[in-house]
Amino acid sequence: MPQAILFDLDETLTDRTQSIVHYAERFQGDFADHLASTTVSTIAAALLTADVRGYRPHEEIWRDCAGRLPLRTVPAVSRLRKHWDTCFP
Repeated sequence: MPQAILFDLDETLTDRTQSIVHYAERFQGDFADHLASTTVSTIAAALLTADVRGYRPHEEIWRDCAGRLPLRTVPAVSRLRKHWDTCFP
């Protein structure tokens, strides 16, 4: 049984913005076959806008991102969510 739970609500322990930038690099490589020509900064900007600093449910984030990202083909939201859950630092 845990004796304490630590929440980092103001990014004092981790830098969520920088973590999303790193994740955007991974996303670009892993979903290159779905993406039109784009930059990591464009992907990161879409993620940061959709993420709302971690306060949105993941399915909402990915539905929003699917509309913001320059995608040639849209992967299933469940696949995007699984990628996030597996790869987000």
